[in-house]
Amino acid sequence: MLPNFIIGGVPVAGTSFLVSLLMQHPNIYLPKKMRPEPHFFYYSNKYEKGINWYASEWFSDHKNEKAGGERSSSYLYKSICAERIKKFLPDTKLIFVLRNPIERAWAAYRFTVLSGLETFSFSD
Repeated sequence: MLPNFIIGGVPVAGTSFLVSLLMQHPNIYLPKKMRPEPHFFYYSNKYEKGINWYASEWFSDHKNEKAGGERSSSYLYKSICAERIKKFLPDTKLIFVLRNPIERAWAAYRFTVLSGLETFSFSD
């Protein structure tokens, strides 16, 4: 099985929430292993292992669900990802989750403050 949809996006935009909702549907397959994300079409060292490796690594648990996909946030950042996806999965639907940049920055800031990683104020 290969995915018929791929989810990408930016950090703190809602991709994790979307995946958690989709995983509840009985006819949708997403890999149970979420960390690390596949990033197959992003990293050349993974891509060079081939599409069969990708299928066996991430989709071997597929049980005839009608839809199957994966999430890799990195696919938005390099144009080579789109070229590679088109080569092997030309009919795959791409779902990219974006967010207002200011709201995203605020959410990322809150996360780092609550994690003890940030001591500056948001305006600083």
